[in-house]
Amino acid sequence: MEHRVHKRKMLDPIHVADIQLLDTPMEVARHGTLLNSSASGLLIGVNRQDLNPELLQDGRPLASIVGDGVILKVVSMELAVDGAIARTSEDDPDVYEIAIDFRDNAPS
Repeated sequence: MEHRVHKRKMLDPIHVADIQLLDTPMEVARHGTLLNSSASGLLIGVNRQDLNPELLQDGRPLASIVGDGVILKVVSMELAVDGAIARTSEDDPDVYEIAIDFRDNAPS
């Protein structure tokens, strides 16, 4: 069942950096790639080696941060974007996807 309000647009790879939680001083990942976007959010791909090792210690990596506020930098635009982690998934053992919904104050 499709819950998405806006269709996602496919993008050429855009690099993001410094993916960090807002409420606790924790880096989620050093680097990632913006896979696609919509008017309401972003989908970020992160390689396992770029994830914070603390998040990989339990049996369900990244599940503990769903719903948390997050901020990241879009490198090519020198732009900081914040939102909330909507969901995470593990596509294969080395690549994770993090879906971020924009906060209400994000530009549209």
